[in-house]
Amino acid sequence: MGGSGGVTWTDRNVFGNAEQLSVTANLTNLGGSDTTGTGYDTGVKYVIPDFLHRDQSLQFAVSAIKQQLQAYDQTAQTASVTLSRKLSSVWTVSAGLSATDETILQVVNALPNASGVIVPVSAKFDYTLLAVPFKVIYDSTNLPTALEDPRHGFRGSLTLTPTLAIGHPNATFLISTLSIATYFDLNNLLPIAPGRSVLAARALAGVAEGAGELSLPPDQRFYAGGTSTIRGYGYQLVGPMFPNTDNPTGGTAITTGGLEFRQRLYTNWGFVAFVDAGQVSASLKPLPDDIRVGAGAGVRYYTPIGPIRFDLAVPVDRRAGEDSFEVYIGLGQAF
Repeated sequence: MGGSGGVTWTDRNVFGNAEQLSVTANLTNLGGSDTTGTGYDTGVKYVIPDFLHRDQSLQFAVSAIKQQLQAYDQTAQTASVTLSRKLSSVWTVSAGLSATDETILQVVNALPNASGVIVPVSAKFDYTLLAVPFKVIYDSTNLPTALEDPRHGFRGSLTLTPTLAIGHPNATFLISTLSIATYFDLNNLLPIAPGRSVLAARALAGVAEGAGELSLPPDQRFYAGGTSTIRGYGYQLVGPMFPNTDNPTGGTAITTGGLEFRQRLYTNWGFVAFVDAGQVSASLKPLPDDIRVGAGAGVRYYTPIGPIRFDLAVPVDRRAGEDSFEVYIGLGQAF
């Protein structure tokens, strides 16, 4: 992905009871090889803490987004309300209701015109999405923020999102995702200082049920490739493609996993070595038949707000037309 930048304004005590109002405005996709144009991501959030119960919050949010990606171009407006409750120091649950009005443009083929020149063929989709997301989160890493460097424990989440898509075609479907990450401090095995050498692993599985691959709205399909799934491949570029194009169709199922060794050097520097693997398909498969593998290494510079990440990865099974390597830069660990 390209870079992004923006501003955020926050009032953490709107009416004197710790109500929080946040307004954000970001420009996104500022360059980078995985985007086709600049976009925006803006929003307003209002959070009421201890709503009707201690450790329970109610959030109202409205947002507008425009993005031009490899898979599709999207312009959308969303309004949502979410009730979250912290059940214990490690368990959190949330449920909500959201409504999205969106327009998506997707290249679905490339054909010769009257002059014999190959030109892209695009399809336009207009949808209204009504969703009821439910999420369970487990986190035993005991860190104050998600950007801190995890050294032990587990992180996991299960999300179930029944959705009604009103558009062309109409569709009713359920999207389920399960993600798990674990961290093991090697000082438990080796005579080294705590937190200097950490082994981290992650896994993701997701499936959309109730709608076919092409009847599912493009932004609701699964895509892989990039820092959050399979490094070594371009963003969204793992999986099936539309005919005669380099544009991914997306899938109704995804399975990915990764293993990463993290080594601290001196006070602020570190390096990592990693391997990622996975696939996107039309169904969830216990034994993937078209698995893609990427491997690489990276540098970390540790700051008070989290490590700055620079990763270089290559596709282990590079195919025709794929880049020989990919570079990823970000704040915080990859997972």
